[in-house]
This record gives sequence, structure tokens and C-alpha cells, in this order.
Amino acid sequence: MAAAHTSPDRSRRVLALALPLVLALALPLVLAGLAWIAWSFLARPQRAEPPVEPQPASEVQRSPPRSAPLELPDANVSAERLEGEPEARAPERVAQPTDPSSDSPAAGPPFTYRGIVIDFDFDQPVAQTTLVFEGAKAREIFRTQSDKSGAFRTSALAEEPRWMRVEAPEGFVCDVGKVDLEKRRGDIVVVMHRDPATLAGAIRGELLREGGPWTEETLPKPGTVMLDLVPTSGPQWSRRAEIASTKDAQGGLHLRFEFAGLPKGEYLLTLSSLSAWRWDPTSLRVSPPIDNVSFMRFDLERTSQLAFHVTDRTTGEEIKAFEVRALQLTPSQENGVFLHTGPFETRDVPDDARFQWSLWAEGYRPVFGDESAFVREGERRVAEVALEHGWATKVLVLTRAPAATPAARALVEIDGRSMGYTDESGMLAVSGNDEPKSLVVRLDGWRMANDPLKAYNGKNAAQRGQMTIVMLERAR
Repeated sequence: MAAAHTSPDRSRRVLALALPLVLALALPLVLAGLAWIAWSFLARPQRAEPPVEPQPASEVQRSPPRSAPLELPDANVSAERLEGEPEARAPERVAQPTDPSSDSPAAGPPFTYRGIVIDFDFDQPVAQTTLVFEGAKAREIFRTQSDKSGAFRTSALAEEPRWMRVEAPEGFVCDVGKVDLEKRRGDIVVVMHRDPATLAGAIRGELLREGGPWTEETLPKPGTVMLDLVPTSGPQWSRRAEIASTKDAQGGLHLRFEFAGLPKGEYLLTLSSLSAWRWDPTSLRVSPPIDNVSFMRFDLERTSQLAFHVTDRTTGEEIKAFEVRALQLTPSQENGVFLHTGPFETRDVPDDARFQWSLWAEGYRPVFGDESAFVREGERRVAEVALEHGWATKVLVLTRAPAATPAARALVEIDGRSMGYTDESGMLAVSGNDEPKSLVVRLDGWRMANDPLKAYNGKNAAQRGQMTIVMLERAR
């Protein structure tokens, strides 16, 4: 019985002796495990967060033009109205006053301020806006006006103004009558809206075809038909129509266009088409509001497939990789010249159509021609084109009188060598072995207003179907 009582005591003694040994062995293992966990957490790559950068100042949220092309034109299509006014000066980058990347023209003394006035509704600069810089108690310190590009700038002011008062020109309203200039830095953006009292409404209409309702096959390709609208008086600007196809109850397609929210006045509406189909009218004068303007495409005439057979003039070898552009020029006595270039359509071209084209291949000089180059060969009409190496362009000479007008009988010189005279459309094709260093146009009573070998209005000759623009102004 005594032995039974001593067995638990012995177990407790054994446990008491073994526990320190177990702890001595386990503790290093536990510590090692904790150390491994800590090392794993600290050594694990942390996800890189992007650096926090200050947000740039938001730009003025301008509304899209009221009349923008609904369809996206081909990337190779170029359409522009060449007016008689000098090239608009490229506006400087306009930043919000809080933009830290802009300089601080107002820091002084002396103090200077600059900015731009924009038409929010038409995304155009606004000229003749009066900006009055005032001190305390509305005391006038300085006043200036925005120029044709909408820009304005003060002279060096000895006194720092507190406010800038905005006097909107006729036909505009400004939501902010005064601009707080305290701690104002950077360029000042003044936003104008059209006075609702000056808006007359929309010009709407439809493009029709002689052959009946439009079909998916007969719809003009994007960018090949454009409608351009310009005012016949006042500040010059232009708009492109929104053209949209809709279906009637019978499933027929209709091509309708719209110029929305137009100011009162008379406008010149011009249709330009890169295809050889004849349209009528091609221009007309309209005043908003009007909803029944129509243009007719005559497409029941006999047509043929056109083809180009292009060869190397020296070797006679056929050249298969080449580019052809259609050239369409629509002059106006009062509103300049509308120049429209793009891919040349060779399918179903009317036999009596009149058109111009340019063709070139890599390493060869461009050539220029018209409908007379094609000769019938069975069901097709084929133009034989032999290319040579070198340089060429078609010069378009315009005079500011005051609108841009084609200049006939203007002498064109390349590197001092006479190349000939422009025709009644103001054009002359010139060529040489190498790109010239100078291109000069001479016409009595006129002088050149631009360097023809440089881009004009942001476009070079290649972007205009190898056409070079020369603008002449009256000699003083």
C-alpha cells in the first residue's frame, strides 16, 4: 500500500527535474522560430507605391465645337480654309494661375500681367476684349485689349493692381465681371460666352442623290464630303457640319447635317467633295435659322474604273507601291480658298468628271495631272505615269486682297531659276533634281508673306498632297 502512495510523488519529482531541461531545449527553438518569422516579414519586398506628385492645375474645360464632324475622316484627308488674314500667331501655353510650372509675370515691382480670352462656345480666341486693371476703390491703373489671337499683356506697372475688370465686346458675356489679382501668378484665362440674344439658331439640311435614297454602298466615304461654314462679315472663323445618316420608315438612308447654335448673320456654306461626282450647288449663302438646305449628287452618269500604270522612266520597270491623292480647290471671292485633299477614288468615276490628282512613290518626285491623263482601254480608263528621281511640288499662289484669291500669271523661281507662270487657278507644278534652297514668287505690286519651303498653318506640302502654299501681300 505504501508503494502505491509513493508512485505519484516520484512522477512529480521526475517532472520537476525534466521540466528545466525541456525548457532549456525548447526555448532556443521558440526564439529561433520567432526570429525567422520576424526576418521573413521584414525582408519581404514591400509593394512600391507610386510617388505622390502634385496634381497639375486643371485646364479650362472648353466645350467641343458646336459643329464638329460626326464621322471620322480618313487620317490622310486634309481640309482647310486658306484665308487672307496673316497666319495666326501660335498662342503661348496658357496655364492656370496656380500652375507651379508657369512663371510669375506679376511678381514685381514692376508688375506685369498677361493672359488670353477665349470663346467657350466656339473654342475660338476673342479679340477686342477690354481688360481694366484697378487699384483700391476701383481706381484705374492700366487698360489694354486682347488682340486677334485673344492674347493680352500689360506694360510694366509700378503699382500692383487689386482687380482686373473685364469689358466684353459686343456679342459676348463674361460670367466674371472682375478677376481678383491678389497673389495671382501665371497666365490669366478669361472665358467668354456668346450672348444668347445674338444667337439665331441652327442651319440644317440634307445631302441627296439623283439615284434615290442612299444605301450602305453609295454613302460617301468618311472625309470625302465636307461642308464648311464661314460668316460673310465680321471676325473670320469656320465650322464643319455634323453629318449623320438616319433611316426612314422604309429603311432608306438619309444624310443630314447641322450647324447648331449659330450667331445671327449671313454665312457662306461650301460643299467640297474628293470624289469626282458632280454636286449642285457647291456653295450658297444662308442665314439661320433654316432647316431645308439641300445638296444634290448627280450619280446616274456613265462611269468607268480608273487605273494608274506606273513605271520607272529610266528602266521601264513597273512600280506597284505608290500613293495617289485627290486635289480639290474651291475658291470664294469673300471667304478665301477651301483646299481639300485625300485618297483618290478610282471606282465608278463619271466619264465627264473634272478632277486633279497627285501621285508619288518613295524615292521619286511627285507628278500632277487631271482627267485628261486617262485613256480608255476596254471598260477601264488608264493613265500611264513614268516617275523620275528628284523633287517636285505644285505651287498654289494666293493673294490677300483682302480674302485669299488665286493669283494668275505669278512668276515662280527655284534657286533663282525661272520655272514659269501660274495658271488661272494660281497653280504651277515645278520640279528639280534636288530639293531647292529657295522658292520665290514674283508678281507686280505684291510680295511674299511666308517662306514656301516651311510649313504653312502647321502643314507641309506632303500633308497637302504635295502642294506648296505661297501667300502674297501688297507691297508697301
